[in-house]
Amino acid sequence: MEGFDLKEFLSHSWGIVDDKEVSIRVRFSSEIADYIQRKTWHPSEQKKLFSDGSVECRYTVAGTIEIKQWIYSWLPYAEVLEPAWFREQVEKELSAALQHHAAPPRPSTKT
Repeated sequence: MEGFDLKEFLSHSWGIVDDKEVSIRVRFSSEIADYIQRKTWHPSEQKKLFSDGSVECRYTVAGTIEIKQWIYSWLPYAEVLEPAWFREQVEKELSAALQHHAAPPRPSTKT
């Protein structure tokens, strides 16, 4: 398609998903802050270092599906701060995961 620039089209995507643009604020604890600071994870990234060694990052991304999975990869060292609805969504999903892991393991089925 003439005039179409894929790089520009996906510039706000975390990966390839194109969805409604959202601003995300997440804080990473001091245990991994050094690693988070070593590279730019997204073009929109803004970082702020705190005296306790943690780092807060802001991203403007197209949708939350991909960035949420990335944030989950840093658990338990990441905390979603904003937006509130996204924080609540993450809390709900993590609570459900804790419920699954708090229950006794299911018996294995041998085939």
